[in-house]
Amino acid sequence: MSSDLSRGAAGLAGAPFVFAVLIVAAAAGCGRLEARASFGDGGRPAVRPGREEPEERGFVEVSAGYQVTCGRRASGRVACWGRNEYGGVGDGTTTLRSRPVTVAGIADAVQVSAGDKHACVLHATGHVSCWGHNYGGGVGDGTTTDRWQPTEVVGLSDAIQVAAGGYFTCALRQVGVVMCWGLNEQGSVGDGTYVNRLVPVAVREISDVAKIAAGNRSACALLRSGPVYCWGASRSPTPELMRELTDVVEVSGGSGQTCARRASGTVSCWGFIWTGGGIGGFEPTNSPVQVMGLDDATGISVRDEHACALRANGDAVCWGLNDHGELGDGTTTSSAVPVAVSGIDGIVQIVVGRAFTCGLRADSSLWCWGENISGQLGDGTTETRFTPTPVLDP
Repeated sequence: MSSDLSRGAAGLAGAPFVFAVLIVAAAAGCGRLEARASFGDGGRPAVRPGREEPEERGFVEVSAGYQVTCGRRASGRVACWGRNEYGGVGDGTTTLRSRPVTVAGIADAVQVSAGDKHACVLHATGHVSCWGHNYGGGVGDGTTTDRWQPTEVVGLSDAIQVAAGGYFTCALRQVGVVMCWGLNEQGSVGDGTYVNRLVPVAVREISDVAKIAAGNRSACALLRSGPVYCWGASRSPTPELMRELTDVVEVSGGSGQTCARRASGTVSCWGFIWTGGGIGGFEPTNSPVQVMGLDDATGISVRDEHACALRANGDAVCWGLNDHGELGDGTTTSSAVPVAVSGIDGIVQIVVGRAFTCGLRADSSLWCWGENISGQLGDGTTETRFTPTPVLDP
């Protein structure tokens, strides 16, 4: 659900055909602090719900999910906004939020990851907390009860990265082992079964992992030695080597396509790629096809039907479907080749949600564009935006 490793440590994602991801920034080697988050009984409000964050502005990381967006602040607090009927905003309510509100009880986050209808944070202690829709057990607390505010994942104390996907979640442990939990009907947990897991279980047959990412029903891992393994969706319920991928530093995928960024700065995509022809404008390919006119990418993000890349000069380009202005060029014209995002520069992170996009600037301000039916753009409205619009913060 998407985030996007252009900034320091990065996450990896990408499995062919069915992969709605947000690549998330990995938080490796974090110091262990004594501070711990507090959680309310049953995931119901333990603090005053809907409290906004007046004393702090700006973000150091952003993650976009299905119709929710979350940002991490320098202090370790987290704010989310958008769709909230299952508590995915984490403020102790189920009220739609069209501007950032503080996630309850989080003060030491070192990474945030928004999934389909749930979200998670990695604490500085190595523990992980999640909240929102708990269908299939993606929150990881041993139940399938929706949680309206953060609830600690069972049995994790040495995580260095978390990746929230479509009703499931994965975490990378300090020892290089991957743990996943949640909905497993397509093998997304990676334990060789199709049984839902309410608490973390080890992904089989891989170790010495450097980065991970979770998608709609798939996940991927980049090993320290270089290979990329993926599992779930149209693949096996255990990790499979992605033989087509070499010299890859980042992978990101949506429900129909997967893209890989190479060390050279080029980007190649496969799956259902937007061409303007084929079925509904998309044509299938099993072999990676290089994105034209892009040779200096420093970050990529792919979701359902569009993709974006961050260029070395801080500009952003996007391509694919543009029905809601998610390409950010001021039009609703879809494009098979990258088009420049209008009116914004100095971007340090770009993330793609479902039919919307957000860019984090070096000055810590956040700008979003595209579909806004649930307030996921954070501008205080539910109006679609065809060019970047600043998130109201606070």
